[in-house]
Amino acid sequence: MYRFILILFTCTFLSGNVLANNVAYDDLPYVRLKKEDMYYILPNAYKYFAEKIITTNTMLMEVYDIEYGFSIDGDTEYIFASHLSQLGNGYVTMNPFSTAVLYPGGIFKFDDFATTNWLATLVYHETSHLYQLSVNNSGPGKFSQLFLGNNWINFLPIPIKIFPLVTVPLPVLTYPNVAMPDFFLEGNATFNESRFGFGGRLYSGHYRAMFYMMLNKNLLRPDRILMNHVEFPFQREKYIAGAYFWAHLAYDYGFERAAQFFKYFSTKYLNPTRFFNAFEEYFAQSFDDYILTAFADHRVNANAQLRFSQSELISTSAVYNPLNKNEKGVFYLSSENGNADRELVVVKNRDEIFRKRTNLLPGKIFEINEYFYSAAVNLVDKTKNIPSLWGVDMKPFKTFEDKFVMDIRGEMVVYADAKRSIERPFIVYNGKDFGEVYSSVLIHPKKELIYFKQNGKKRTLMHGNKELYSYKGYYGKPVDVMPTGGILFIGPTARGSGLFMHTMGETMRVGRSDLVVDARWIESKYFLVVELGQRGYEYRIAHIEDAKFDPAYEYAFYFEKEGWSEKAPFESGKIEAKPEKYSEFKNLKYSRSNIFINSIINGDTSVIGNATLVDPLNYNSIFLGFDLNSETREKYYNLSYLNQKELLNWGLIFDSEPSQRIGDVHSKSSLRGLLKYHLYRFDDIDFFVTGSSGLGFGSSEFNFDNYLGLDILRQYYNVISYDPFDYQSVYAEIDYDLDGLQLGILANFYKSIFDNVFFGAEAFGQYSFRDWFDVGRLSSGRRKLYPIMSRTLISDQSRYFASATAGVKSVFEVDAYNEYFPIGIRRWAAEGFGGVSKYDGFLLSYETHYGADLEFELILAKRFIQRMHLGVINSSTGVREFYLNFTDGF
Repeated sequence: MYRFILILFTCTFLSGNVLANNVAYDDLPYVRLKKEDMYYILPNAYKYFAEKIITTNTMLMEVYDIEYGFSIDGDTEYIFASHLSQLGNGYVTMNPFSTAVLYPGGIFKFDDFATTNWLATLVYHETSHLYQLSVNNSGPGKFSQLFLGNNWINFLPIPIKIFPLVTVPLPVLTYPNVAMPDFFLEGNATFNESRFGFGGRLYSGHYRAMFYMMLNKNLLRPDRILMNHVEFPFQREKYIAGAYFWAHLAYDYGFERAAQFFKYFSTKYLNPTRFFNAFEEYFAQSFDDYILTAFADHRVNANAQLRFSQSELISTSAVYNPLNKNEKGVFYLSSENGNADRELVVVKNRDEIFRKRTNLLPGKIFEINEYFYSAAVNLVDKTKNIPSLWGVDMKPFKTFEDKFVMDIRGEMVVYADAKRSIERPFIVYNGKDFGEVYSSVLIHPKKELIYFKQNGKKRTLMHGNKELYSYKGYYGKPVDVMPTGGILFIGPTARGSGLFMHTMGETMRVGRSDLVVDARWIESKYFLVVELGQRGYEYRIAHIEDAKFDPAYEYAFYFEKEGWSEKAPFESGKIEAKPEKYSEFKNLKYSRSNIFINSIINGDTSVIGNATLVDPLNYNSIFLGFDLNSETREKYYNLSYLNQKELLNWGLIFDSEPSQRIGDVHSKSSLRGLLKYHLYRFDDIDFFVTGSSGLGFGSSEFNFDNYLGLDILRQYYNVISYDPFDYQSVYAEIDYDLDGLQLGILANFYKSIFDNVFFGAEAFGQYSFRDWFDVGRLSSGRRKLYPIMSRTLISDQSRYFASATAGVKSVFEVDAYNEYFPIGIRRWAAEGFGGVSKYDGFLLSYETHYGADLEFELILAKRFIQRMHLGVINSSTGVREFYLNFTDGF
C-alpha cells in the first residue's frame, strides 16, 4: 500500500514540472529589486506599487517571523504581474523556486471579498502562504533540498548493500506542509488577509451567508471540509470556514502557538498524510472535537438564518452571475450543474420568462443593439488577459477592452479602468475620470453615480457626491434604483447578507433573508433575487411585503483591538534598493534535479537523472535528462534550452535516443533549433505551429533532422467539468531524421451529450519510411483519447497504420473518502470503446478492437487530484492488453 501511495504522490508532484510563464507573453519590461532574502519583480512602470509592496511586506514579515516561529532565510521571488495579466488571483509555489505571484484584476470580486484594497489583500494572504509552505524543519528535508533542490519530493538513494550495490529510493518531502489540507492552509491565509484594516472575506456578508448556510446543512463535517470535493461551493468553504476556524484557534491558543503548528507539521517529511494525528499531538485535543468547539457559537447563530418565505425558484446556478436589467426585463446567466453550456435567462415579469442556451462567458450581462455581452476577463490579442465585454464564442467587444464595465444606461457608460484599478476601482464615467470608489457602481436615472466610499471602517452609500447612509463594515454594494427613487443595496446582516433600501432619508431592511446576494425590482412587490442554497445560487422571484428599520450589521472581531492595522499598514515608503532590469539570461539559476539508481544485479544497471535551471518568471529554462540501461544498451540524453518570453518561443536541443533501424542497438543524435508560434489564439480556438530543424548524426552518418507539427483545438470547460463538454482538435506532424521520414495525424471530437455522459471519436493515422515504427507513437508524445494495441512493426509488415475509434463515457460522483485515510475517490467514470484499424503488407488488412476503461478521480492527501486509468483492450487477432496509468485529467 505504501509503495502504491508513493507512486501516486510521485505522479502528482512530478506532473506539475511543465513550466509556463508567470506573466503575459510580450509583457511590459520588468525590474528586480533585492530586500534582504526577497527579490521583488514587477513592471518598471509600477514604482509606486513597488514602494507599497516592499515597505508593507518588510513590516509584515517582522510580524509573521514571530507568529510562525521562523524567518524566510532562502532566496524568495515576489512577483507582481502587469495589467496585461488581469487574473484576479495569486499563488505561492516552492517549485521551481520559493515564489509568490500576485495578479491584478480583482475588481469583479471586489464586492464579495469585502476588501478596500485588492493589492493589500493579496500581500497579506500570499505572504502567509510563503511562511506556511517554505518552512523546512527536518534534517532529511534540508539535506535533500541542499543536493537535489526544490522538488516537492526528493528521492534519496539509500544503499542497503555495497557489493553489489543495491539502493532503495527513500522519498522525502522537501516541503511537507504542501500536503496539509486546503482548509488549514487557505483558512489561515484568509484569516490573515482580514486582520490588517482593509476588510477581507471575514467581513463579507456573502461569505458569512455561505458559512452559516453550510453549518445549517451539516456540510462542514470534518471528513467533508478537509477533502477537495466537487460539491458546491467548490472549495470556497475551505477559505471562509477555515478563516472562522483560525479566528477561534488563534483566540484560544494565541497567534504564535496556533501558527507554529506549521513549523511542527514540517517535521512530517516521511508521511505528511497524518494531519489528524499531528493536530492532536500539537494541540492536545482531536480535530473532530475542536472543530465542533470552534463553530459552536456560530452554529447557534446560524440556526436563526432566514430566507425569503414567499418565492418561486427560476433556476439554480453553480456559480454566481450578477443580475442586470433594462426596459425589457432582468437578465442573467445560469449554469445549472457547472459542467455544460450556460443558459441566458430574461425575466420580463412574473409570467414571461425566456431562456436560451449560450456560451457567453460567466459575468454580468449587458444588452447592446439587441445583442448580449458578458463583462468578464479573458484572452485577447493572443497574449493579454484583460477585461472587456464578450459576445458569443468569446468574441471581445473592442470598444470595452481594458475596462471593467459596471453599468450602461442608454448612452451613458461607467467602468473601472483596468490599468489604474490596481488597488480598488478607478472609475471613468462617460469618458471622464471620476476617481477611486470602494464598490461596484450604478448609474442613477438622474445620471449621477451610486456607489460606496470608505473611511477606515466607516462605509458610506453615496449618490453622486452626497452621503446617504453610513455604517461600520466593509461589505455592501448597490444593486438597483426603485421607480420611487429608493436605492436598493446589499449589506451585512448578523447571519449573512441582506437586502436594504434607502429612501426619503431612511434605511430599511427589505424582507428577512440572510442569504440574498443580489436583487432587482420587477414589479409591484416582486423582486428577482439571488439566494445561496445548498446546491448553488438560487434565482427566485420573491414576493416581499415586509420592511423594517433595521441597520446594517457590524462584524467585529477581537483582533481589531490588537492594533494589527498599525503593525503592517499598506503604505509606501522609501526604497533603498536600486531596481535592475530583469534579464531572463542573467536570472537563470538552478532549480532542482533528480537521480534514480536501480539495483545492480548481474552487472545490469539503470540510471535515470535530470536537472533543471530556470528564471523566476519562467521566461527561459535549461533541462538536462538522461536514461541509461546496460541491459538493453539503450541510452537517452536530452539537453535543451527553451525561451518563451515572447509569443514566438524558441530554443535549442541536443538529444540522443535508440535508432529505429533493424539490427544491433545503436543511437542516433541530433542538434536542432526549436520554434513554436501561435498563428491564431482568439475566441475559443488555439492554432499553433511547432517545429525543429538541425543536423542528425549516427555512427558514421549525417543528415538533416527536421520536425513540423500543426495543432488546432477548440475546447470549452465550465466550473467543475470532469472533461471538456465541447472539444475538437486536429494535430499533424512530419518527422524526418536519420532513420527516415514518418508522418502522423490525430483528430478528436468529444462532446457532452447528457449530464455527465460524454461521446468521443478519434481518428489516427501513421505512415513510416523507417525500418520499424511503434504503432500509435507520435514524435510529440500527444495523448490520445483511446488506447491502441502496443506493438512494433517492421517495414516488411506494414508501412502505415490507421485507426478509428469511438466511445461513450459515463461519470458518477461518489465522494468516497475517509477523514483518516490518505486516498479518496471523488468521481469515477466507466467507458466503453471500439473501432477498426488498418495496415498494409502481410498483416491482416483490417483489425477490429474494443475495450473498457475505469477512471478514478483520486484525492491524495485530501487535496491533490489525480486520475487513475484501469482498462483492457482486445483485438480481433486474439491479443488482449491490460493497462494502468495516471494522468492529471483529460
